[in-house]
Amino acid sequence: MSSLESAVVSVQRVSKRFGGFSAVSDVSFDVEPGTIVGVLGRNGAGKSTLVSMLAGLSAPTAGVVRVLGNDPRQARTRRSLGVVPQDVALPGNLTGNEMAQFVSAHFSGGLASGQDYRDVFRSWDLEGFCSKRIKNLSGGQRRRIAVGLAFVGNPSLVVLDEPTTGLDPEARRTMWNQIKTAVEKGMTVVITSHYLDEIEYLSDRILLLEKGELIEDRPIEDFLSMKRNAVVAFSSSAAKAQVTALADGDMEVTAAEGSFKIRTSDSDGFVRDLVESGLQFEGLRVSGWSLEEVLLERLEQ
Repeated sequence: MSSLESAVVSVQRVSKRFGGFSAVSDVSFDVEPGTIVGVLGRNGAGKSTLVSMLAGLSAPTAGVVRVLGNDPRQARTRRSLGVVPQDVALPGNLTGNEMAQFVSAHFSGGLASGQDYRDVFRSWDLEGFCSKRIKNLSGGQRRRIAVGLAFVGNPSLVVLDEPTTGLDPEARRTMWNQIKTAVEKGMTVVITSHYLDEIEYLSDRILLLEKGELIEDRPIEDFLSMKRNAVVAFSSSAAKAQVTALADGDMEVTAAEGSFKIRTSDSDGFVRDLVESGLQFEGLRVSGWSLEEVLLERLEQ
């Protein structure tokens, strides 16, 4: 784990309680500069509570949160921070351009800081509606404006909570590419999303939360290496030991009430061995192993 000084985000034994309910429990991790970290978990797992503390919108009950070495609730820290909360309410009587001017003024150097908001809106394909009053925009257009605003002022860290909710596939893809481009230029991003294809496309690393606890903290490559394996599924009255005997040492066998799943990089070889073994089986299926299945399996352990 990196030192407090080098990490863009450092979360050390952080908990957040609301009365007797623990939304986040003893969570620790660091985020390195120039990376994208995806935060995943079921509804109510603590994702939004966690990112609200990173954004300085709430304080931990216990533990320490540091962003760029400082408390994210301090004004000097927030001048280097872009945020999109899950629920955004922009002033309806202002235009996107007016909101961008307002946001720019909060960064070091005011309107002349970092990158002009017009460059952001142009690259994010927002120019077609950024001069209209926000109350006259569609929900998707408002969401796109909100996300674009998080990148105005060239912040060091951007925290995105469900940024593409309600967007069409083309708008989502455009947003993904712009987030990638920003990170290639040196920004750091923490993102929550219910879209696993989004996390897979964007993230260098995944934090998996369950009931407020951090149960996985792995590079995306670890999960994708599991995904590349196929799954052979079937039903059989055979004992698990008999099925396991057919599997090579690198195959993973799970069994429950006569249903078997074998994760393997050689599905053809396993199916051939199963047929030749003489074991009785039915309902044979061979499928790819998705990131969703990998994460669900981990949550069910």
